[in-house]
Amino acid sequence: MTDPDDLSELERLLAEPSARAVLRAFMRVTPSLTAVARAPDLKVLFVSAFGAQLIGRLPADMQGIPFDVWSEAVRVFWPDGREIPHEERLLVRAARGETVLGQEAYLLNAADEKVPILCNSAPIHDADGAVLGGVVVCSDVRKLKALEGELRVAYRELVHRVKNHLQMMSSVIALDARDPNLTAAELAELNQGRLQMLAAVYDGMVQAEAGQCIDAAAFIDLVCRPYRSAAVTVEITVEPAGLTLEPDRAAPFGMLVNEAVCNSYKHAFPERSGTVRVDLRREAPDRLALQIDDDGVGLPPGPARDRSHGLLLMRLQAEKLGAGFDLGPRPGGGTRVRAVMPG
Repeated sequence: MTDPDDLSELERLLAEPSARAVLRAFMRVTPSLTAVARAPDLKVLFVSAFGAQLIGRLPADMQGIPFDVWSEAVRVFWPDGREIPHEERLLVRAARGETVLGQEAYLLNAADEKVPILCNSAPIHDADGAVLGGVVVCSDVRKLKALEGELRVAYRELVHRVKNHLQMMSSVIALDARDPNLTAAELAELNQGRLQMLAAVYDGMVQAEAGQCIDAAAFIDLVCRPYRSAAVTVEITVEPAGLTLEPDRAAPFGMLVNEAVCNSYKHAFPERSGTVRVDLRREAPDRLALQIDDDGVGLPPGPARDRSHGLLLMRLQAEKLGAGFDLGPRPGGGTRVRAVMPG
């Protein structure tokens, strides 16, 4: 039993029943490695249950011991892998009156694994400002580090996709510029629809869980929304319900839908109202069929239609999807676009 005369002022303060009860309760429940040491000899007085478990010890084994014994049990390293020397250990610095916030480090756990930790330490003063001891609190940030890694991967994927989409838009605009029949106003209108399609891609990626696919029905609805009007009805069918698109395939798929629906919107109903139907179905476990019909005036006669700007763009997007592509008359009148793709 410790002689009361040998107790430090810090130990006498913490021996007060209410203070001791609060400290013990905190040490039982805090999800951190927390330790309290007295000054100047740095005898470790209290250790949290979580911290003792992290290094494979019982709290009773880690309390009431000299700091050099504590240091052997709790080995701590800088982020670059160098072991932190005695004079730089946070409890030592706290006993010198230093406060340290946000110190990143690693410690070896019971399995000799390096666990990333984020540490804060501070001195404990008496009413006159004298240093009685120090406290260190280190949080296990393995989950946070894993999340940071996931975010870095997600960021790289996003940058890659944005780059690909910008390159796609650059190629499409360059193709538009070579069409002598397009006016500046028509060019602006076309690319407004394409940019809205890309916005739908990113909106779908935001709504999906990280790394998940994009809901096909919601995505097609966003792509088609600019073309709905009092004169033009756009109907969408997706079967089965819950069908999804891979993020990397969403842009060329959306561009294909956008070009087909835009062409119907602009050319199929010159003097009357009409309907465009977008149908996406799983025809086989590994095959999707996209069909876009309108009940408009139909295709123009002659070979000129096969060289049209819109048709060329749709074929290019179908190639990116690995899809077979067909444009022809719809039974009963109008136009049909059909693309069958793996998926």
